[in-house]
Amino acid sequence: MTAWEDIEADLEAAGFARRHSHEMSYERDFTTPDESFLRFYQSHVERPVSLDDVRRAIADLFPDGKSDQVFYTFAVYQKAPAA
Repeated sequence: MTAWEDIEADLEAAGFARRHSHEMSYERDFTTPDESFLRFYQSHVERPVSLDDVRRAIADLFPDGKSDQVFYTFAVYQKAPAA
């Protein structure tokens, strides 16, 4: 993924200015994944894997069942009027 700072620099270079922004954070809870959740992740793997394989991979990656905090920024930009 492209870093937010790089995206913002490109927008500013194109003549846009940030007018509003809001940062949201969350963490994912993998402690009791249901079948639909497992199937979602299963669909992102090219080779065939079972739901148990996905469950084990999640448990290996997140032994305490929680992800690190994830941050999203929602921003509104406005293009400066032409001179």
